[in-house]
Amino acid sequence: MTTTRRTGLVVAALATLLWLLFAVALLTADPDDGANIGAGLAALLALGLSVVASLTNLASLRDARAAGTTAAERLTATERGAGVLAVLSSACLVAFLALDPYADSDVVRMTTLAVGVGAFLLSTAGFAMTARARR
Repeated sequence: MTTTRRTGLVVAALATLLWLLFAVALLTADPDDGANIGAGLAALLALGLSVVASLTNLASLRDARAAGTTAAERLTATERGAGVLAVLSSACLVAFLALDPYADSDVVRMTTLAVGVGAFLLSTAGFAMTARARR
């Protein structure tokens, strides 16, 4: 496992913990209290870390491809799939920030966030599985 992949997985683990904190804060908050500032802060931090982790893990694919000289050392299907999911995740999370928060319907924005987080978690799992398999 390269240093780039290890760094990406550490940042991804931090982002995953923040997404978990966000979910717990949303589910345990009393709706009568209004907006949960702690949940919003956790989401913003997790969003930024998720994009950084995805881009770092994508950079680790380039390192792995350059280092692989034989067919056995080239990118696996899991790594290619994780790369596609990382791109989807980054695009959705950036689009979430770009979409109008004051629009009449929040469905598109929340769907974009859910797809982005789901793709991030799946891509992180793919990168972690291939890192473990290459040891």
